[in-house]
Amino acid sequence: MHQRITQLAQLLRPAIRKARVWVAQQYLLLCAKQKRRHQAIAALTTIAVLAYVVASFNTYNQQRQLGEITSVFIASQNLEPGDVVDSATFTTRRMPRTFVAPSALRAITDGMVVQQRVAAGDVLSFTNVGASSTLTDRLPQDFRAVAIVLRTVLPNMQPGNTVDVIANGVLLAADGLVLYVLPESNTVVVAVPSAVSPAVASAAAIGDATLVVSS
Repeated sequence: MHQRITQLAQLLRPAIRKARVWVAQQYLLLCAKQKRRHQAIAALTTIAVLAYVVASFNTYNQQRQLGEITSVFIASQNLEPGDVVDSATFTTRRMPRTFVAPSALRAITDGMVVQQRVAAGDVLSFTNVGASSTLTDRLPQDFRAVAIVLRTVLPNMQPGNTVDVIANGVLLAADGLVLYVLPESNTVVVAVPSAVSPAVASAAAIGDATLVVSS
């Protein structure tokens, strides 16, 4: 019996040796695959990090090229003259200052009301929103109030002055009436005839309107 077992062991020895070699090869192959897998994961992670860094740098560079970012107030619904401006009527959006008109509101204060029709999505500005509802009491008949942002407000300008509104050398409105002077924002609210108020408001919105005191 012992002799038969010895003979069987000798017969199986080559097969066992081959099996050991095969197992060792498979183990080494598995280790190599895992190593490649880890290397691939590390490479993908590095690529993702680099892509994020590049995207962040591009965004920062674009913001620098566009200039300072500022907040504007956007009408969230259609507004009619006399509507009170509150948190339910507008949303805040951040935009490059380059794209913001000089007449855009810098802040919303209590008592502000709509002076001209505002469509949803429009920017709230001094040209369509007034300081208070009492503004309409100061308007002469058939006049409209328009807010004009100036580079510098003349030191002697005050409510009651008569002014001419000029844009690019063209007289848009003669004998306008100064209703309010807001030195902190270089803004003057002027009453102009209703017939020319759209032209005055358009010039004011793009910063082309200039005032000349006539009395």
